[in-house]
Amino acid sequence: MWLDRAVVLIYVLAALGSGVTVVSGKLAENTMTGRLDAAVSELVAVHGEWAFGSVLGLFLTACLRFDLSWRDRAESFPRPNGRRYAALAIAFITVFVLLQTAGRGGELVYRYGVGVETSNGRVVQ
Repeated sequence: MWLDRAVVLIYVLAALGSGVTVVSGKLAENTMTGRLDAAVSELVAVHGEWAFGSVLGLFLTACLRFDLSWRDRAESFPRPNGRRYAALAIAFITVFVLLQTAGRGGELVYRYGVGVETSNGRVVQ
């Protein structure tokens, strides 16, 4: 059962970390408002929407896994059931959403240079 509880802790920490990351990204986006081309600004907004989806998926998975761990606290090992399979499915969907978020963020940096500092100290907008 210690492994099950460790997994719950990791999901909770991942959910909290992703929430902080999205807030930080939103603050960074607000500093660039009006400085980006309309097309790039739209890509930043879409990246933020995917990131929010990642947070929702991680929080949902963390809550579901916490509930499962709480219900099985008296057991010597976790019982497989529909909720565990649902948590696993949500986790896989969240990984897909997280990969989409990362891909879009990488595109913003490497294709459009958003937030990249040049050799003269100027940040590309």
